[in-house]
Amino acid sequence: MAVTVLSDWTMCHRGQFWKQCLESTKVPHTLRLHSLAEQHLAWTDRVHPEPGTLFLEILGRTSVLVLNWDSVNGDPDFGSDLALRWFTHRRLEVLAWVRAGGIMVIEGQATFSVPVQSAYDAILGPSEVRVSGPESRFNPDLQHRRCGSQGRLTVRAHNSPLFSEVSALINRKSRPVTEMFPDPAYRVVGEVAGQSWEHLYRGWFRRTQLRQERLQWVTLARTVGRLSFVRCQLNQTILRVAKLNRGAIFVSTMNLASSEQSTLVRAMLLSHGRTDQLPGGGEGAGRARRFAVSVVVPIVAAIAAIRIAAVIAGHNREVITSVSRVVLTPLGVLAVSVIVAALGWLRKLVREFRGM
Repeated sequence: MAVTVLSDWTMCHRGQFWKQCLESTKVPHTLRLHSLAEQHLAWTDRVHPEPGTLFLEILGRTSVLVLNWDSVNGDPDFGSDLALRWFTHRRLEVLAWVRAGGIMVIEGQATFSVPVQSAYDAILGPSEVRVSGPESRFNPDLQHRRCGSQGRLTVRAHNSPLFSEVSALINRKSRPVTEMFPDPAYRVVGEVAGQSWEHLYRGWFRRTQLRQERLQWVTLARTVGRLSFVRCQLNQTILRVAKLNRGAIFVSTMNLASSEQSTLVRAMLLSHGRTDQLPGGGEGAGRARRFAVSVVVPIVAAIAAIRIAAVIAGHNREVITSVSRVVLTPLGVLAVSVIVAALGWLRKLVREFRGM
């Protein structure tokens, strides 16, 4: 199995952990690293490339393509801006390769731990997937609230024989920041990167309107312990897959190799030539059904209770009026305070539900 990993240029690059991760999967493979930025520099220096060394030529001999973390996030210090521009113009060629049977694995593409929408748009197409924004636009220190070291597979993923060996998703290795950003990269990012990395994921995918996406995405992994409301666990999506003809695309906000997700990566590798064993179909119907059970049914029940109370009040108007003067008026002040607090909480809940 031929695996190609797209990474930064060598003069200033982020940590590259795919060699060790692939070896731990025990799947026979060959590994090749390629930098789109250095390919561009070769043209700039008027160096004629050797036959078979351009990326599309390499892709034709590749079974699995991996986009290393942040390698397409647009950062000019790492050459990621050139990779971003390349995918904007060559996306259809890559998707054609996927349709022919290729497997594409996209690690998280983020800046200051905030997923970069333009990176996912360049790779997959405008708004094909929607990613979360910052916790605070003016305080990057709060972004850690949208990062986590644990996740879990969904039921649909567990039902696939490819993922039968995958257990808990947890960052199995805390790495010093100097390992994630080898010198001189550490001097580029400075103290903003922190002292150590324990992230499994950085941000997540937003919930989208039905039929907004063109591919049939299936959620494979979610966060753990985000929020619960009306029997609905509001954990966010961090890994999705979509089958495309004979190939498939795994898209994530996760650091797969650095967190040592070897069994999960093994399942992705083994999907090559076996995409029929991946979970299929969209999630729109299931999402609508869950929404109806968890939200619509309680609302309808509440409306029915209000109507019944109104009928009872019509037959006992004098009693209701006298009671309301004594009891309900003092409660009005309390009710206003509760409503104001509830509106603030509801706004937060809506943002969490949409994954914004």
